[in-house]
Amino acid sequence: MKKSLKELAKTMFNANIMVSYPVNLRGNIYRDKYTRCRAVVVGKDRLEFVIIFMMTDESMENFDNYLKDIEKIFWFNE
Repeated sequence: MKKSLKELAKTMFNANIMVSYPVNLRGNIYRDKYTRCRAVVVGKDRLEFVIIFMMTDESMENFDNYLKDIEKIFWFNE
């Protein structure tokens, strides 16, 4: 069974909330390579931060792996 975003937020960042959404680049290509963008907003107790992932069409399939790579790197203290 897949974890909910609330459960992922807690285990990955010690956060209360995590939201992930695509960002429309409107056909623009970043640094002549990246055609896809995804933002992840993580928050706890009125403090939030945003992580931006710039990806190619092919690497977009690995988004979940990229998210796992940063697990517990950003951590809210108790």
